[in-house]
Amino acid sequence: MKKHQLLLCLLLSICTLVSAQRNWSISNPEAQYYSSAYSIKKIEITPEYTIVDMRVSYLPNYWFQIDSITTLFKESNGDRTFKLIKSEGYELNKHVFMPESGYKDARFYFEPIPADVKEVDLIEGSAVTSYCFNIQLRPTKKSKLDHFLGNWITKDGSNEWVIGLTANKVLYKNDFWSYSKISGGTNSCTIKIAKDSLEETIYLKKQKNGNLLFKASKNAKAVECSKEYTFIPQETDWTFNQKNYEKEIFKGGKAVIRGYLEHYTPKLKETIALFNIYTHEADKEEKGLAEINEDGTFELEIDLNYPIAMYVKFPSSEIYVRPNDTLLMYFDLEDYNKSQLLWGQYDDKPIFMGSKVSADINNFSDHVRDNIFKLPKYPAIRQRDEKIKKSKDPIKEIFACRDKIVEQIDQIIKESPQLLKSFQVDDYVKDQMVLNNAAELFIDLIELYSNHEDTKITHTQKKDGTWERKENKAYKAIDSKEYHNFVSKYNKNILDNILNISSSNTWVIFNRYEYTDLQPYRWELLQKINAKKFTEIVKNILETEEYKHTPDSITTILMNGAKRGYFIADSVTAKNSLYKKVTTELLTLFSENNINLSAKDFYHYSDSITTTFGASNNFLYQMSILREFNNDLNGLRKEEEKDFVDRLTEDITHALPLITNDYLRKQLLQMYRQAIKKCESNVEEKVVTNPKAEAVYNKIIAPYKGNVIYMDFWGLGCGPCRAGMISAKPLVEELKSHKIKFLYVSSIADSPEAGTNKFLKDKNIKGENIRVTSDEWSYLAQKFGISGIPHCVLIDKDGKVVENKTHHLDKKKLLELEKK
Repeated sequence: MKKHQLLLCLLLSICTLVSAQRNWSISNPEAQYYSSAYSIKKIEITPEYTIVDMRVSYLPNYWFQIDSITTLFKESNGDRTFKLIKSEGYELNKHVFMPESGYKDARFYFEPIPADVKEVDLIEGSAVTSYCFNIQLRPTKKSKLDHFLGNWITKDGSNEWVIGLTANKVLYKNDFWSYSKISGGTNSCTIKIAKDSLEETIYLKKQKNGNLLFKASKNAKAVECSKEYTFIPQETDWTFNQKNYEKEIFKGGKAVIRGYLEHYTPKLKETIALFNIYTHEADKEEKGLAEINEDGTFELEIDLNYPIAMYVKFPSSEIYVRPNDTLLMYFDLEDYNKSQLLWGQYDDKPIFMGSKVSADINNFSDHVRDNIFKLPKYPAIRQRDEKIKKSKDPIKEIFACRDKIVEQIDQIIKESPQLLKSFQVDDYVKDQMVLNNAAELFIDLIELYSNHEDTKITHTQKKDGTWERKENKAYKAIDSKEYHNFVSKYNKNILDNILNISSSNTWVIFNRYEYTDLQPYRWELLQKINAKKFTEIVKNILETEEYKHTPDSITTILMNGAKRGYFIADSVTAKNSLYKKVTTELLTLFSENNINLSAKDFYHYSDSITTTFGASNNFLYQMSILREFNNDLNGLRKEEEKDFVDRLTEDITHALPLITNDYLRKQLLQMYRQAIKKCESNVEEKVVTNPKAEAVYNKIIAPYKGNVIYMDFWGLGCGPCRAGMISAKPLVEELKSHKIKFLYVSSIADSPEAGTNKFLKDKNIKGENIRVTSDEWSYLAQKFGISGIPHCVLIDKDGKVVENKTHHLDKKKLLELEKK
């Protein structure tokens, strides 16, 4: 009997073992990287299927399609693949719109995965953002470190990030360290860490409340840390005001940015961290490229003239950094979500250690914006603007919104000492945060008006893809002066605030200052005045008996004002009565052109904020002078050098009296000296190139050598890009027999293949469809200085760039290059 029982138990054990081999499951499987689109709750493998319980996430009310043909499991370290067969709770091969929650839970059935496969990748066609890599099909062994992993921040209110403990790296003292030896248990742990030839020992003790006691050495004082920020209110005598930070800000130097990307894998096909580094006075953007190592670390060293807020394409984030800073940045790629970030709903931000001023600005800016000052996010602003458009009385709605925004700016400036009292940060940090938020709302005020002005003309897309412009008969104008009555009171705190140079809104506020109604007279006059006639009037006045002995310096100023229409200032006019007499004659020309301009306005119309809205010569205006001066330099051509130098000399004569900021004056003089040197020298300026960027460029153009090339960098989500390609169709068709090629270059990361091909087919776009990787796009962006798309480049038959960032298709120029 006992023998039979033994055999029966053995048989049951064998059956159980066989069953376990054929049917097994794992809940919440770990992976090296999970995309934002997919979250796997459970994987169960049976003889018939691999059953996956998964949450699919995307933007609320937007569709997300899962294709049964392209979506599959792939062996992580092999070539075997396992197809998607069917699903429950999610319709395959169709646009599935997400509910308000932004996610749908569903069950997916794949082909069975053999027992010898330990890890798989979930892939979907060429959409890299939908990949999940190295999904573990077996439970992973727990480590002694599991209880201590995370980023630990002081609890005393200073909120300094002391140490980051990850599975593979230790982030400590602004650098990357490796684990050398780990000893201890679940509550206390001693860790030896190493970096190059250095070795240190740190001591950790976990508390019952989940906090951590950290000691940098055995005899050091323990520091209590948490994974959350701690805000302790404190009374200070700080108030926001316009301080002179010039000496502090304009101290140039090198900055070092180090980064660690948790859950990084080269399989993402992103091996470059691309930094957009802007020189604001030159209105120029450069690209900093940092190669990401296989362990997810990278480092970039850059020269800075002043603190800047720069955008990083991968990982998508914004970084504030000052000269001579060393910053270390941690980013968890498992939570990386480009689409959520785009819509202002992205909550998982990088964390920084290093210089406390820069680290505090990076760590707390978003918290202050969203939770302290409570600025509206993009979706709310978009809904507001749509509501205004549909309103029966949009002008009334606009003025109501204006008053509400003005009230919020006033509140931020007035109540900031109370609102920010929980932040133990430098006064500079508080001033920068207040300026950032006040400037963002100020920009919204300007755009609120500009958006209404844009409704003068309606744009309707026709069946062939082109756009038709029509005058909007329902449009009612808003008096610009009445609307902008808030400008003068913000001249000191916003427009004349030097911290604008390093604000998160720097590029935008400079752009809006220069290209909106903040400078209405300037742009209206330049469009309406007959420059040739203007110059002739001034010349005739100076040839009269009364004025023919006018000093050359004053003659130069007047003639330049006639030809260029700007840089005439009160500081100059007060010195000579001639200006008042000349003005009387010149105003006749304005009258003939129906321009209502007083004599005082004439001298100021380049600084029309002063004349129109009652704001004095401010930092933004001085910066705009410098930027326009630099634009003149960029227009230098060899055949125009003599006239160019004369004109440049006239310009700088008028610009200098207006620029009171020492740094900007030095930059203006330096620009002038470099331009003169360039004109007087016959030596070609050496261009520093990146060999990898040149290799990518040469690979693209190699098949088309001997042809003139028009290279158009575009993206599927870019409306102007698509419109430009559609409008170019007739010319592309006309020139198809010529040795001229049109190359449309897009990134596989930003323009999904299926959507791209569909657009090209539906709109019958001819030309060469060039698809590049994210890394290749980064190299090309560095080579051509691509700061936005569309960005077009004209290339001759030898592969030499003739014109970078060309703004329109010039048939004549294309044919001329073809003949050469």
